[in-house]
Amino acid sequence: MSNGVVRVLVLPRELASGITVFAVSRACWAIAATVLLLTIPELVDYLGVDPGIDREDMIIPVGSIILMLAALGVVMARPQWWTLLLYILIGSLCVYEYTTTLLLDHPTLMQQGNYMLNRPALALVLVGTTSRRARDALLWSTGAYIAAQAVTISAFARDGHAVQFGLGPTLAWATEIGLFIALALTFIAQRGRRPDLGQLKYETRQLEADRLRQKQNAALLHDTVLSDLAIVINGPAKLDDRARERIRTDVAALSSMEDAVHDVPGHDPAVGTQDRLMQIVSDYRWRGLTVELTGDTSAIFALSFEGTVAALGAVRACLENVLNHSGTTTAEIIVDESDTGVTVMIVDSGSGFDPHEIGDDRLGVRASIIQRVEAVGGYARVWSTPGNGTSVLISMPAQPRGSEEAESRVLDDA
Repeated sequence: MSNGVVRVLVLPRELASGITVFAVSRACWAIAATVLLLTIPELVDYLGVDPGIDREDMIIPVGSIILMLAALGVVMARPQWWTLLLYILIGSLCVYEYTTTLLLDHPTLMQQGNYMLNRPALALVLVGTTSRRARDALLWSTGAYIAAQAVTISAFARDGHAVQFGLGPTLAWATEIGLFIALALTFIAQRGRRPDLGQLKYETRQLEADRLRQKQNAALLHDTVLSDLAIVINGPAKLDDRARERIRTDVAALSSMEDAVHDVPGHDPAVGTQDRLMQIVSDYRWRGLTVELTGDTSAIFALSFEGTVAALGAVRACLENVLNHSGTTTAEIIVDESDTGVTVMIVDSGSGFDPHEIGDDRLGVRASIIQRVEAVGGYARVWSTPGNGTSVLISMPAQPRGSEEAESRVLDDA
């Protein structure tokens, strides 16, 4: 709290939306696991009252449920696209074996306990997603629903039974689809209702850059033209060599006024800060890594030249680690700016690692990311656990508003 104003740190909208989608997916997995766990005692209790059912007849149905639980456990422990696909494949096989076995050994279930037949299919539909995009969840859920219905048809058709679709899987799929559609529409509505703050900030800085350029040009005109006129008016009738050289130098400065404004030592003015960030993203996309860049990328403007070099170098090092060590082909970069600094987060859902087990001779994370950022006054944090991906947060101090270096950083990209 400062001067009576309470400041609340809020996650960037794209990151918050991704966390919400992933949280809903985890809720779907928890519901699916609960459905499967409850099915086992209900199945044993339901079939146990039938004198025609032997204990051996329960092995395949109960074993199918346990195998689905194991596959779902792998998804929850290592949420990646291939574990999700494995769950759908194993789940489809289990649904088929579960349904055909019960129909063969206990055909009266079609009239008395149809809900017992579609329990595994219902759990299969609640597949969720491992990404942070609602549209991916729609595709995964629909694919799992189609697979569940297809194996159900095959199971009923195997022994010539009339196909009976339970309402459970359809209702679960419709609820899941409706929830993710609502999340997607909410995000789109919020994005459309709110102004593009990044674009407004960029345009404001462009105007500030134009204003500063005009001031610098006026100062340059004052220091050159007026002084040269004073030399011509007050000097001798014939200018000496020194006066001529002075005027030639001033004319050259005026003719290259734009270059003088954009001149930053060690920096190519033809390549802007955002362009260099996009070039890094493009390079890794070309190498096979799908990189999604979200947030306020114009926040990079607020960094000093040294801060920009350190931040972009650390981002490149993070993407290199994702490409070479994570086992995944996707990564996300989120850029945001606060009152005091700029944050860049690099997130992947790869194999992860234990940061405490990095040896002292391994300098990748320590030197290429942490020490590089700390050398210019920032800090970096790495969160990772085996099987749960890696998140790297880079925080850099912003240049004070109105400072000469901050203005020149904007001019570099104007």
